[in-house]
Order: sequence, then C-alpha cells, then structure tokens
Amino acid sequence: MKHLFCGLLGWLMLGHPGMSCAEQHEHAQGKAVYDDNCAHCHGYEGDGQGYAFENVFPKPRDFTSGMFKIRTTPTGEEPTLEDLYNIISRGMPGTTMPAWEKVLTEEQRREVSIYLERYYREDEDEEDEEDEEDEEDEEDEEDE
Repeated sequence: MKHLFCGLLGWLMLGHPGMSCAEQHEHAQGKAVYDDNCAHCHGYEGDGQGYAFENVFPKPRDFTSGMFKIRTTPTGEEPTLEDLYNIISRGMPGTTMPAWEKVLTEEQRREVSIYLERYYREDEDEEDEEDEEDEEDEEDEEDE
C-alpha cells in the first residue's frame, strides 16, 4: 500500500520524479498549504501574479526570479530555509505580507518553506544540467 501511495504521489508530481516518498509527501503538503494561503498573491506558479496582484503594494515576491530581499545570506545568494520560514512566520512589515505564525502551524510553515525553496533550487539544477551539456558538446567538437 505504501508503494502504491508513493507511486501515485510521484505520478501526480511528474516534475519531481527523483524525490523520495517522504520528500514527495512534504512537497505535496507544502504545495497544498501554499495554494490555500499564498497563491492568491504570489500566484500558483510562484511568479507573483496571483489574482490579488493588482491590489497589493508593494507587488508580491516572484519566487521564480530567485531574488529575495530578506535573507541572512550575502547579496546574490539564495535565502536559507530558515530565512524563508522566518518571513512566512513574521511577515514583512510595511507590506501586505502578513505574519502566518498564528494562522499556520510550525509544520505547515516549514512545509511551505521547503516548497518555496524548490523554485530556485530547480532553476539551479536546470542551469547545472545545461552547463554539463554545453561542456559535453564542446568536448565532442574537440574530439572531431
């Protein structure tokens, strides 16, 4: 039964076939919480184009850009999971981003953090794959 559940979950998440069953479950949970609570501003694709986009200022963060203002890492580097968790928990004063710590459980906030991290981790993985393909193409050309 467990294998059937993992297989079904994996099939539903075809974009993430390499994830373990636990990772798939965590991702699905984070996506569900995100879709219910965050997507109306940040969009279902994480692009900051939710249906409330027109009515909020400043505009919601576009997670697909990999650009994050509030983080403990140096400029140009991605935030840590803890950075994401803290923003979700505390909100962003001076914006329409609310604090979710009294609305969502700690586990839900962590799941959403993990879900959001995938937006920029996937981009890094794709760039790494493209770099490897370019290097292989260059090696093939040199061999000819």
